[in-house]
Order: sequence, then structure tokens, then C-alpha cells
Amino acid sequence: MQSIVIAIDEPCRERIEEVAGEIKAVTGRKDLAAATRPHITLHVAERYEPTIDAVLARFAAAAPLATLRTGDVGVFRGPQVVVALEVIRDEALTRFQAALAATIAPLADAPKTAYAPDTWAPHITIVAGQIEEQHIDAVMAVLGRRDFAWTVPVTNICHVPGPRAREWTRFDLGTTA
Repeated sequence: MQSIVIAIDEPCRERIEEVAGEIKAVTGRKDLAAATRPHITLHVAERYEPTIDAVLARFAAAAPLATLRTGDVGVFRGPQVVVALEVIRDEALTRFQAALAATIAPLADAPKTAYAPDTWAPHITIVAGQIEEQHIDAVMAVLGRRDFAWTVPVTNICHVPGPRAREWTRFDLGTTA
């Protein structure tokens, strides 16, 4: 799988990493997958055509700088517990994601429907993994001590070539390559 994301920069990246560390400490689960590179996923596909980076560079150059707002933190239970920060889907962010999706649609092989403009649910994962039910209250206490109502600048889009990729290709908004 490949994806297109917004990388979260300082100081919000550091705040997310701090919360992830606290959650690991209260659960005793050092092996929880933490968001070492916090991001908002905009689009996911099995693969993109080789021209994706050139198309993303042009899109980023023409895109205006923007901001997004975050809201509540939720704990989602399932085979894995996911602790995620809500990203408020306002009109400007929805237009941005829809324009990106339309631009890259011809280059996407097997795009994931969860990231289609009408079903997209933006969020920032803080941690994911096996968290025992008895630790959920402690996780909620950690989360309750923090203010997550942030305004975050959207300054980039990144091409992530695979789920475990160390290198992302970053395109800063409003700049030419």
C-alpha cells in the first residue's frame, strides 16, 4: 500500500509523541505502535503510477497554505485498540482533500474507498495495538489532562511509498520544486 499524507510538524508532532509515551507508560505496553511520524492520511492506493511525485509537486506548488483544527481524542476498540486525535473536517479541508483525490485518481491503482472524499474521516493516530480493557480508564485519564483543541498549519503533502517506509517524499505547499 502507498499513501498520500500531511506530515504533522513541530510543535504538534512533539505533543503527540509525548502523549504516546505517557500511554505506553500507563499501560505498561512499550510495544504499542506509536505515531513516530504523526500524519493525516489523505489517500491510499495499492500503488500509484511512477509520475505521482511530479503530479504531487505541481499540486503542492499551486495549493495555498492552510490550517486545520483538531478536536476530541477517541479510543476505538477492535482487534487493535486505536487512540486517535480527531481532525475537524471543515469545508476548506474537505475541498483540499477532494481536489487532491481528483488530481491523483488517474494515477491510483485500487484506491481504498475509505479515503474517497465522501467517506474520508481525517484523524491523527497516537497509538495502536493491544491495550487491555483494564488500562482504558488510565489511558482516558492521560488524555483528559491535555488540551487537544489545536490549530495546525497544513504546510505539506507527502508520498509514502509503503506502510513501513522510512523515506517519504515531501512537497511543501505553495513552493515550486
